[in-house]
Amino acid sequence: MMETIDSQGNETMPVIKMGKRLTIHHVASRHQEWTAQYHAKQLTIDASELTEIDSSGLQLLCYAVNCVQSNNGIIQWQPSPSEFLLQQIELSGMKKILLGESK
Repeated sequence: MMETIDSQGNETMPVIKMGKRLTIHHVASRHQEWTAQYHAKQLTIDASELTEIDSSGLQLLCYAVNCVQSNNGIIQWQPSPSEFLLQQIELSGMKKILLGESK
């Protein structure tokens, strides 16, 4: 899901909400939901509810991050990624891509 309007009707930075699960069963629908945000100059990713992610979900997340960054955009995690997500990113070897950190 994505949001670009705050409670007072003001336009805000686009937010991708990852939801509770981002697995192969969810990737196609999330990709359709997120497509409009791939060329944003600033994008916030909200993974606060995430409890399950697989390699397909991580690949979609990498794709979204790469699209924004390839257009000189900025990725912001809000709130910071959970320990669960950090662990999955570390295990997948995608830390540099998703968090800008070395393996």
